[in-house]
Amino acid sequence: MSDRLAIIAGVRTPFCRAGGPLAGHGADDLGALAVREVMARTPLSPSMLDELVFGCVAQPAEAANLARIVGLKAGLPQGLIASTVHRNCASGMEAISTAHTKLKAGEARFLVVGGTESMSNIPLYFNKAMTALFARLMKAKGAWPKLCTGSGCGRITWPRWWASRWA
Repeated sequence: MSDRLAIIAGVRTPFCRAGGPLAGHGADDLGALAVREVMARTPLSPSMLDELVFGCVAQPAEAANLARIVGLKAGLPQGLIASTVHRNCASGMEAISTAHTKLKAGEARFLVVGGTESMSNIPLYFNKAMTALFARLMKAKGAWPKLCTGSGCGRITWPRWWASRWA
């Protein structure tokens, strides 16, 4: 094997806040979109691929092996090896590291590698009322609004000079 490795193409989905314009799309859909686009930009046919490696920290419960779901939704061959890696805040980089190791060891020649998350769709194991409270806390700006959101004092009208001390 050659000592040279190459990234043939790269794409990414738009980046936006949780609960924003992409909230209706799961991590598997976003990952599949990126894989379809990267395959469209390369001279490789899907049959030439050895493996799909994808990173995801908070994969959806209905996609136990997110990489497998991403590959199938992207139209990659059913027999393609697909593995999901997890590493908090660095799952995409872990996928790249894993692919690099496989390439250097001669275990693969062509891999599709990436990472995907949908912060809007992370499974929260709390009831709806608690989840709504978390969402309100996330949107509150400053210590005073967060305190009022959590304690329910937001219904009280405080003098402007008092509230401004805690913002």
